[in-house]
Amino acid sequence: MQTKQCKLCYEDKPAEAFSKDTRLADGLAPYCKECKKARYYRRSDMPDTPDLCPALHIPLTDPVKVKINKNKGWTEDNIMILSSRAVELKADATLSEIVWLGEFYRDLSLNKEKALKGEKVLDSSL
Repeated sequence: MQTKQCKLCYEDKPAEAFSKDTRLADGLAPYCKECKKARYYRRSDMPDTPDLCPALHIPLTDPVKVKINKNKGWTEDNIMILSSRAVELKADATLSEIVWLGEFYRDLSLNKEKALKGEKVLDSSL
């Protein structure tokens, strides 16, 4: 029996616990059906949802419930609402990788030649 680890709850589950996703090598979605159901909601189900994504400051047309600390449960004080775009960008990246990527694109906009050589344009962090 094929099993897979859910990227949200980190539990090994049988393949049947995952939706199909032909874009991925194993043909299965990264999140189990149970976690996916717990995360995705219609806006009408979340009356206190902000108009803008707090992470990207874009209209929050596709809210996603996310754990603040992945090691804690789905409790009221451990949940935030983000846009699906913010969740996609975070995916498997570390905080350092996100900062480095942001600094790279900032430097690229200021001095393309230096940035493409991997040289810092500004020494200050974001």
